[in-house]
Amino acid sequence: MSELIHKDPTCFSMLHAAGLTTAFLDAISEDLLLPSSKALCCIPSGLDALCLNNTGLQAVTERNALQFLVHVFTSRKYFLPLNEGVSHLANSMEEMMRHFPYLRGLGVDVIIEILEKVALVGDMGLEAKDKLDSLVPMDTDSEEKHNEGVGTSGLSVENMTNERFLQLCISHAMVLVHRAMENLETCRIFVEKKGIESLMRFLALSSIPLSSEGMSIAMHMVAV
Repeated sequence: MSELIHKDPTCFSMLHAAGLTTAFLDAISEDLLLPSSKALCCIPSGLDALCLNNTGLQAVTERNALQFLVHVFTSRKYFLPLNEGVSHLANSMEEMMRHFPYLRGLGVDVIIEILEKVALVGDMGLEAKDKLDSLVPMDTDSEEKHNEGVGTSGLSVENMTNERFLQLCISHAMVLVHRAMENLETCRIFVEKKGIESLMRFLALSSIPLSSEGMSIAMHMVAV
């Protein structure tokens, strides 16, 4: 879809009439994506292609399509593919917001929502197991579990502690924020919407221990 529209923007009308815009937005809005880094990283380019047309841009904004990021950055289902492709995804999102300034405000709102959602889990403490367990992966076949069952430091998603999962959720969010803040206009909107306050909540989390991982995360937050 992205290749077709970028090479020939005039074909958008035909693709839109065939229902492709709705199908694509339904897939990312209703969490129908496969948990793979390739699937996640192709979403921004697809949205970018749709936004080349005013009708597509309107559909993206009305459906609040960037909301897919909230689930991706806070769910165990997408943890391993995100861990693999977070830098590419963050770069693609920044590029899209730069190409389409109208999406900057929506993008910043989503980033702040991610920060607030992760910080809320941290504020509740690691004993808030039910909150974290609500972000579990959907059932997949055994082959997918075998191939995607090992993440950072050799941890399997199923056996990863809540503490470690929280740490890595914060780490992924910092990559997204760091890349977005490299654009001065996006940074200005982030500050105006009190994103700094959301970011500072992480530095006060008692659930981030003084471990090498925790210190690394804290240093990344300070850098951002």
